[in-house]
Amino acid sequence: VDDTLDAVAWARHHVAWADHEKLAIRGGSYGGYMVLLALTQHPALFRCGLSTAGVTDVYGLAHTCNASERVATILQMGDPESNREAYRRASPIHRVENIQAPLLVSHGRKDVTVTLDQSEQLIQQMKIHGKLVDFKYYDGEGHALSRPDTRVDWLQRETAFLKAHLI
Repeated sequence: VDDTLDAVAWARHHVAWADHEKLAIRGGSYGGYMVLLALTQHPALFRCGLSTAGVTDVYGLAHTCNASERVATILQMGDPESNREAYRRASPIHRVENIQAPLLVSHGRKDVTVTLDQSEQLIQQMKIHGKLVDFKYYDGEGHALSRPDTRVDWLQRETAFLKAHLI
């Protein structure tokens, strides 16, 4: 998250024409994870967030993702069973109550890299905590939203969401 905070600080210092009170954060996959970390760790910084296939529960990911992602996660985090508390601290799902900004979530129903249950759990927790969340699950899509009709729909949703929360 530190690199995200550095980017915000740089933009505030060097981009005079921008409205520094109207910041949004957007990302997919690891970038979606970064969106969720930023919104849970620095809740007042962003006006809204947009996450595509973002990791919400690193421990859960280590048990449901494909083999290459599992190896990468274990190399970064250690064994999930012996390092469970570190996995918990690294998981935005355990700090959803901190989120203040509206969130737009998208996820492909056939995603085997970051499985759909990651977003489903997030949506459920956002609702339990009374947070503003909108979401769309895309049939026939995997980890990347790649079909032209999906991309058009998602970009229209993003545009409408940003207009509603930034303008």
